[in-house]
Amino acid sequence: MPVVGHLVRSLKMKGLFGFCALIVLLSMCIACNAERPIPTAGVAATIAPPDHSALLLSQRSLSGTSATNSTVPIPRTQVSVATPTASSASESITPSPWPTVPPQGTIHANAVAFVVGDWQDGRPDSLWIANIDGSGETKILDEVYRVSWAPDGQWLGCVREDGLWIVSPDARKRIRVLANDSEKGDISRMAWSPDGTRIAFVQIGENGSERLGIVEVASGKVTYLAAGYPVLNLTWSPDGRWLAFSKGFVSFEVIEVTNAIFKTVNTSAACNGNIHLTTWSPSGDRIAFLSYGNGRYAHGTACLSTLSMYSTWLDVGGHSTNPVWAPHGEGIYVVATNFNPDDPDLKPDPRLLYFDSSGQFVERLASVEYGGGGEIETLTLSPDGQWLAILALKHPRSIIQFFNVVDRQTLTRTVDTPGELLYASSPRDLYKWSADSQYVVLMTGRYSTPNGVGVRQYGALYALNFQTGTWRQLTHTHWIKQFTTSPTSGK
Repeated sequence: MPVVGHLVRSLKMKGLFGFCALIVLLSMCIACNAERPIPTAGVAATIAPPDHSALLLSQRSLSGTSATNSTVPIPRTQVSVATPTASSASESITPSPWPTVPPQGTIHANAVAFVVGDWQDGRPDSLWIANIDGSGETKILDEVYRVSWAPDGQWLGCVREDGLWIVSPDARKRIRVLANDSEKGDISRMAWSPDGTRIAFVQIGENGSERLGIVEVASGKVTYLAAGYPVLNLTWSPDGRWLAFSKGFVSFEVIEVTNAIFKTVNTSAACNGNIHLTTWSPSGDRIAFLSYGNGRYAHGTACLSTLSMYSTWLDVGGHSTNPVWAPHGEGIYVVATNFNPDDPDLKPDPRLLYFDSSGQFVERLASVEYGGGGEIETLTLSPDGQWLAILALKHPRSIIQFFNVVDRQTLTRTVDTPGELLYASSPRDLYKWSADSQYVVLMTGRYSTPNGVGVRQYGALYALNFQTGTWRQLTHTHWIKQFTTSPTSGK
């Protein structure tokens, strides 16, 4: 550092001239160390110095030797992240604790990401992450309102106050993919494509009008597909070719994302209610969804549609939960209960049913524990395709019944955690499987603060090892608004 010492001495003697020389030297040092990684599928990417205006893409062979190089313009905002520092050990943890931040590079595999909104202290919503074993509870980003894992588990997509961002789970890298637009509106919802290269999003303008668009993560290129009506239940087909969504709750459409070709589902009378919980078959040629009517005789109907846009319903003989595809799309599982508001003596007879891929009834698989005075909620399949989880809300304790689709073994577990089961906006938020299919994650607590203020969820996340029946508390923050489990276990 002799040169720096010389300039400091010159500063005393030459005043402004020495000061300017020092600033120039420091700027050159910063520019020389400004390379940072940017995510691009299938290639190695670094910022090309010195002006940071392009990406230098290097395609490498399996042996590690460079094969081709090219540059791509960067239209997005790059944000460097300072090394986190540990919080004070004496920091208060009641009622809204902010745990110690672990060192950068901590690996979160088989993890849970969640959004915390602290209404009591007026702090902005923030993104947190925790491991399934209860370790590593960490705040990684402020001003996050919704979060979604990328399919490979390497990135978290975040809806923030100023646009759509992606952040690495270790908080080392943050990139704004798309900024909010004063004309088109703010981004409110998002959905990753199956290959993780694109994100579908919904923008809401000042007048409440909505736009559906797609942004390419690597380039920032935006394509708008639809506008002028509410876009809900946004779901990609497994091959990334189609997007299914509902206009509000009552009209169901599919759009081919490359050519913007729309198809409207011609719903039958039985499927003409509010649309919820859409799910594609593994082959991508059929869509199952739950239709829910209004009024005294309203009940859930499991429905099935093909890409020819003809729909039918699964005749379950009563009220239906959401339909779930078998692992290879060979059939559909659904839980049904008897329904007739004019017959108070009607027995519910909750049952797990199996239909073929065309919607024809095949067999009754099992009876579902109900207990009376409760309600059967969502049905989900474990990531390994072996276990169905059936949630029954009841008082004082809800239960989850697990059914093995291979050997037809049944396990029943009580939700033995403090408070009641909580969710923010959808039954799909009630519980989620871990990536290794060993745990079910849910939130319990109450819909008011300890001093009785407000009617908002106030609880913590817990993980159930469904094989052993043991529970583990994952979080100590109490204002969780949304949570999602990672798609990979890190094994």
